[in-house]
Amino acid sequence: MRKYNELMAFLLSLSVMLPGCAVMNEDECRAANWENVGFEDGRHGIASTKIKSYLDACSEYVHVDVVAYNNGRKSGANEFCTVNKAWDLGASGKNISDICDVADNKHEFYKVYQRGVNYFAAHQSLQYVDDLISSHVELLYEHDLYRLHRYLDSNVAYLYKIRPQLEQTLQEVEAHGRDKDINVTTVDTIVSNMPYFRAHENAVAAYASIYDADSKLAYFDDEMRKSDRCLKHEKDKKSQKAKDCGKRYDCLVRNSRRLSRDLRDLINSLDPNVTPRKLYMSDYNCY
Repeated sequence: MRKYNELMAFLLSLSVMLPGCAVMNEDECRAANWENVGFEDGRHGIASTKIKSYLDACSEYVHVDVVAYNNGRKSGANEFCTVNKAWDLGASGKNISDICDVADNKHEFYKVYQRGVNYFAAHQSLQYVDDLISSHVELLYEHDLYRLHRYLDSNVAYLYKIRPQLEQTLQEVEAHGRDKDINVTTVDTIVSNMPYFRAHENAVAAYASIYDADSKLAYFDDEMRKSDRCLKHEKDKKSQKAKDCGKRYDCLVRNSRRLSRDLRDLINSLDPNVTPRKLYMSDYNCY
């Protein structure tokens, strides 16, 4: 889920970028044709706030002709804000600036752009459900999460129920989504309607701690065997090496028992509505 949310935030924050968008130096300010500058910004989809950077950079040297800039930007916007561009941007999940607010065909652009967004959302929703099903199935195989299994089972039943609807919507969007408005079930809707979504989040968090703890306990077992061999092979039981081996062995045993106890407490306290305690393996180190 976290990865999906991080991917969505990245895709939706993208905007078309203007090559050479650094602030102008004095020579560039003096040489600028502001209508041409506006046109280039417009045809590259740059937001209206760009003019402020020109004013900040150039007002000390020249008069920034805002009217000429805006006229050029509008002409550039008419090149940028095509119907094909609207679909491509929306269907790839890209955000856009306010550039098309000044375009002559802004209403048609935004209509097609939203249809593209719906196409993107339909793909993402189905993929999200498939990922959730896989995640739930994996968690249901983890015996230590038995206290959450019935909640996860309810979620799986819900996901399998809505999946055919999402698949049908996707097929419709792929066939007709550019030509007409189609209602799409979003990820937010899927999450809000899931019976026990928080149970899944808690299971994922608990599973991470359980996995780390199991690995750490296996490490303790291996290190305890090494320390035990060290003690047995050391003839002088009062030597510094024997003392170090014994001290490490005692530390390993102590931390292994403490981690086993904490892990057991974690498993026995799992609750669908309560965030599980995170076990930090650095708390159980022997140096």
